[in-house]
Amino acid sequence: MMTLGGTYAYLRYLRRRDLATNRQKWISVGKDVVVLHGFPRGKTCLSLSPFPLKLETYLRMNNIKYVTEFKHFLGPKGKTPWITINGVDIADSQLAVEYLAQHFQIDMSHYLNQEERAIERSMRILMEDHLYWWAVIEKVCDDEHNIYKNSDMSKILKTMYTILQKIIFKLLFIIYKINFL
Repeated sequence: MMTLGGTYAYLRYLRRRDLATNRQKWISVGKDVVVLHGFPRGKTCLSLSPFPLKLETYLRMNNIKYVTEFKHFLGPKGKTPWITINGVDIADSQLAVEYLAQHFQIDMSHYLNQEERAIERSMRILMEDHLYWWAVIEKVCDDEHNIYKNSDMSKILKTMYTILQKIIFKLLFIIYKINFL
């Protein structure tokens, strides 16, 4: 157990040291140039996740200068993508979009009234936070034409989904039992 803890501490030390040396590179790209950190690009798609695509599309649509960096794809919150701009790290794609909109004074929804802005926000939250995970399971596990259908990753996700489903049912039963019996 101590060996595992020591290895973990040493790997964290190496990561911090590596981040410190790379931070100098990220700062030297120039003022108001965004360093976009994300997963390495694949051969057939830019990213396995829609969130780096969302952020990169935002940067392109608004003509914001950026460079990509794939070595440190997990940010301070353990999420991808994340950005560095003028020495400031911003984790999470939506927080990055909001920060960039404020920093560069961009309002892509200027033509929307308050009701339409509320609808836009609710649709974004629905798509990103709720339907995304359903689509992941659907794509990896259930698609007939999926090349990963019988892969180990598909089996792992199905097993995790089954276990999680059983845990949720047990918790719901316990809550029901406590509150109603």
